[in-house]
Amino acid sequence: MLQILSQRYADHIDQIEQLIAKEVTYWDWGGEPQMEALVSRYLHRSGKRLRPLLVLLFADLHDGALETAYWPAAAIEVYHTATLIYDDIQDNSEFRRGQPCAHVTASTSTAMNLAAVVRTLMYHFLHRSPHLSTTQKLEIHQLLDHTATLVALGQSIDIGWHEGWYSSYQDFPYERMIMWKSAVLFGCAAAIGTLLSGVDAPVVQLSADGKAKMTQDILQRLRERDMQNMNWQWLVDLMLESKIDCYLRKQFQEKVSELTSAIELIGGNTEVRQGLCLFIASLIQPIGPI
Repeated sequence: MLQILSQRYADHIDQIEQLIAKEVTYWDWGGEPQMEALVSRYLHRSGKRLRPLLVLLFADLHDGALETAYWPAAAIEVYHTATLIYDDIQDNSEFRRGQPCAHVTASTSTAMNLAAVVRTLMYHFLHRSPHLSTTQKLEIHQLLDHTATLVALGQSIDIGWHEGWYSSYQDFPYERMIMWKSAVLFGCAAAIGTLLSGVDAPVVQLSADGKAKMTQDILQRLRERDMQNMNWQWLVDLMLESKIDCYLRKQFQEKVSELTSAIELIGGNTEVRQGLCLFIASLIQPIGPI
């Protein structure tokens, strides 16, 4: 399903990827060829490009000029890349998108600095855009800043779980973590695309990613959590696993129904609305690293 959308917008995604790759050439890396190589390598790593695709879909919904969306879409994707580097460090992951993580091939300090450099690049796409007005640049900048704060707060909840901030699973705000850590960036993409379409349309906050991953993610964490850190908690969690799974699946399906209904109410291009529903449907399927 996602492949259909990716093919439909392939030329636009290619333009966005070219913008991302070109950003490295604007900077004088001086005596830091190692960092230049790392930044270039990470920006060229292949991914699903879900967030740029979502910007294009919402911009296209009311027949907006898709070329205007390239720069904001590039900004979102580059920011997402930076968050993945931080996430891999904090989770001590070894691979991302089939390749070794930076803190594995280099060092944790290098990976942290890499993430910081990549994150700062996102704002320059907005400034370089020949299509965005000063007002649009400010509005999109504010959307990105607000989203970036929520993503960091969501990651804080994740870290807190592993470091024992919560006395029991009942105190752990799992849904909020997924909403802030993953879903808000989809909401940001939807908001930016709507803004660029030039109409005063309601913004659908696409929390589908967080809802889609919630069921499988919580079960994965229950199974893979470090036994030494769980103490008695692991037995209670495992006993409740089936109940949690059933509850989350039901809740997720309700959210999907609400979301698809909201999309129908937005109006606009019928084909694009169908594309948005395809996008949501693709997130329901089991998904790998994004």
